[in-house]
Amino acid sequence: MSDPVRRQLLRFGALAAAALPLAHSGGAAAADRGGPRFPDAWFPVTDHGAVGDGATDCTAAVRAAVSA
Repeated sequence: MSDPVRRQLLRFGALAAAALPLAHSGGAAAADRGGPRFPDAWFPVTDHGAVGDGATDCTAAVRAAVSA
């Protein structure tokens, strides 16, 4: 085996070994590890007093929706 081919083979092996743990860290398996979970709920800011007219300050309505 020639020296450049050997280097290329070793480089490929090192890259594959480094990528293997990364391949197993994502996807659906990561969600099963106790990550944050959010309820399937909607909190429309309009239900809390927000008005979509572009002039009304809706800060209190947004805070109320976030608190809910």
